[in-house]
Amino acid sequence: MPVVTNNNVVNNKITDSNHEILSPYRQIVKDIEARGVMPDKAPSLEPMQRALERLIPPHQFRPDRTTVVAGTNGKGSVCATLEALLLATGGTVGLYTSPHLEETTERIRINGEDISQDLFCRAYLAVLIKTQDLALTHFEVLTAMAAWIFF
Repeated sequence: MPVVTNNNVVNNKITDSNHEILSPYRQIVKDIEARGVMPDKAPSLEPMQRALERLIPPHQFRPDRTTVVAGTNGKGSVCATLEALLLATGGTVGLYTSPHLEETTERIRINGEDISQDLFCRAYLAVLIKTQDLALTHFEVLTAMAAWIFF
């Protein structure tokens, strides 16, 4: 199980500050949130590039089937519209957004539905196993998880 920081261990179970036992999903969310949102070093795409190279075999990555929406305003509306249009064609649609409102699983959607907590945990463990040495940030881990799920 991942290392969880700033928590207590009671009877070999991870607990929060109120000593309530956390589910594996909650443990993983706490681990991700404990990572820095901003990197300790100068921003670089190198850690993400290395993570993606480890997670996605080159023959599975399809840049021709990937859309990145960036900018200051309107990203959510554009993504919601694209998701609806692509779903209407009958294809499989993955959507990764940030931030989330209530649950971290909201950030990663497949065919209009948030991923399950189980899939979230499996994605985290897959990313953790292949990227432990990269010291990925909060956002980089979530991005790598979405890539692992989509590809």
